[in-house]
Amino acid sequence: MKKKVTLDSIEKRGFTSYEEEVAYVHKQMQDGLLTPMKSSATNDRYPPLYLKYWMTTEEKQDYSDELNHLHYALDPTYYLSHQKEYEKVRSFVLALQQYLSRPHQKGKVSAREGAYEIFGYEKVFDENKHLLAHLGLSLEDLDFYETVEPIAYYTNGLFQNALIVENSSPYFTIRDLLLHHQTTFLGESFDTIIYGAGHRIESTLKEAKLSFLPYDLEKCRFYYCGDIDYEGLSIFDNARKLLPMKPFDAMYRLMLDHATNRKLTLMKEKQTQPSDDVYTCFAPDLRSRMQEVLKSGYYIPQEMINRRDLEDAS
Repeated sequence: MKKKVTLDSIEKRGFTSYEEEVAYVHKQMQDGLLTPMKSSATNDRYPPLYLKYWMTTEEKQDYSDELNHLHYALDPTYYLSHQKEYEKVRSFVLALQQYLSRPHQKGKVSAREGAYEIFGYEKVFDENKHLLAHLGLSLEDLDFYETVEPIAYYTNGLFQNALIVENSSPYFTIRDLLLHHQTTFLGESFDTIIYGAGHRIESTLKEAKLSFLPYDLEKCRFYYCGDIDYEGLSIFDNARKLLPMKPFDAMYRLMLDHATNRKLTLMKEKQTQPSDDVYTCFAPDLRSRMQEVLKSGYYIPQEMINRRDLEDAS
C-alpha cells in the first residue's frame, strides 16, 4: 500500500543535520520504501531532495477469519485483539491446531518432549511463555508436565540439618568437606548441603521436596546463606515463603567480619528489593551491620568466605 508524504513531514523526524536527512531519504529509496514523485519540485539545497514521495507501507493482515476457525480447544479471543502478536506465533498456533486435530497417543510427557512432538523444536514453550495461556490452555490440558533443573545436593543420610547456599562455589566447598567427614561449620552441625541456584530457588525447592521424599521434611532444620545485597536477600525472602528456614547467621557474620576494612564492589543497579520484614529474620546486631553495607551501595559476595575459613572453624 502506498501513500503520499512530503519532505516537510519527513523532516519532522528531527535530523541533526541536512547530511543526515539526505542519508536517511536515500536509504529509504534504496530499500524501496520511498519513491520520489518526479513531477514535484526539488528543494534548493545540495544535494537536492524531492518535495514529495510515495511511501510504501506494510498492509495489515487480518487473521480474524483464521482465528475464528481454530480448533474448538483454542480460544482466539486474545489474539483477535492482538493480531501483531499472533503473526509472531502464528506458525506455532497452526502447528498446535494440527496436533489437536489428529489422533495422538495418550499419556503424560514432559513439556519439552511434547513441544518437540508438536513443533519439531523442544524449547517453544520455554521461549513463548504465554503462548498457551493466550489460547486458554495450560500444559496440564495437553497432558504435559513441567520440568525444572535437577537439584544439586549432598547428604550423608541423616537429613536433619540442611544448609542451602545461593552460589555454586560454597556448595562445592561444603560438599567436599562433608565428603571428608567434617560435619560442623562455624559452630553448627550440618549433614546436608543444597545448591539453591540463585533465582532458581523456587524450582530448586520444588525439586527438593520430591528428591527428599524418603525423609520427613518437617523434622529437618533448614538454614540459608547467600550474597549480602538486595538481590541476595530477595532470594532468601522468596525461599523462606516456600519452605520454613532461618538465615545461617554465623556465615553472614563472618562475611561481614571479612569485609571490614576491605574495598568492596558496588552493588548492581536496579536490584529487586526484599520485603522489609526479611531483616527481622537476622540477629539485631547482624541486621544493623547488613543494612549499613547495603545503604552504602556496596555488596558482599558469599565467596568472601573460602574453604580455609570453614576448615579452621570446624
